[in-house]
Amino acid sequence: MKTPKVSFCLNCQTAARVEKKHTSIMEFSMLKFLASTAGIIFLVGLVVIIGLLMLIF
Repeated sequence: MKTPKVSFCLNCQTAARVEKKHTSIMEFSMLKFLASTAGIIFLVGLVVIIGLLMLIF
């Protein structure tokens, strides 16, 4: 008995959606990590600049 091609296409689309959703979650977590790293670097730089200005003045 042959399997209908429509169900195969639906399975492919479902698999593609799941893979795309997984990829978007990974991209979101990577961007979240990069943003938090940039924020920490910014705050450390800000503290260093404020410390230098307090030493100068």
